[in-house]
Amino acid sequence: WCVYIWFTDTTDFRLYAPIFIIMGSFATTYCLSSSRGYGMLNQLITIAPIAGLLVFSGEVLPMAMGISIFLGALFLGRLVVQQHDHLVEMLALQQQMHDLARVDSLTGLLNRRALFEKLEAAIADAIPERRPAVAILDLDKFKPVNDHYGHAMGDKLLQEVARRLNIICGSMVDIARLGGDEFAIVASDS
Repeated sequence: WCVYIWFTDTTDFRLYAPIFIIMGSFATTYCLSSSRGYGMLNQLITIAPIAGLLVFSGEVLPMAMGISIFLGALFLGRLVVQQHDHLVEMLALQQQMHDLARVDSLTGLLNRRALFEKLEAAIADAIPERRPAVAILDLDKFKPVNDHYGHAMGDKLLQEVARRLNIICGSMVDIARLGGDEFAIVASDS
């Protein structure tokens, strides 16, 4: 439409057509800024040809408009890249926060909250013939290890217990550290 008006209209109105299209395209590019590829594709399809048409028109006012549109598109392109990067960073941070809220930082196992969520879901999904099974493990004489060898050694012991539980139980169960030297294993069909 813009190119058609540019070549067929001889009045001053022909300068308005590119402006209308470009303003709409700038708005569309901004709306698509969460998807970097689509935002840039919009600029490539709409803004680049119109800016090129104006720059190479041979007339001073359209050339100035074309250069301004081109510079605006560069600025908007940078904004789209920043917006997309910011969105990706925020989503990664949100996932990291979600993971931290559900994982025991020492052992990498599920924490108490995550275990209770898994257990509730397993109970809700269970059929009467196949209910989930729960095993609670408590390390005997763990306090003397901490007292005699120090908390760093106690932490290593807890990490080794978690590693061995993962090896023995595999991925078919949910393993959690409830706190201190207590662990839980939940086996279910779900």
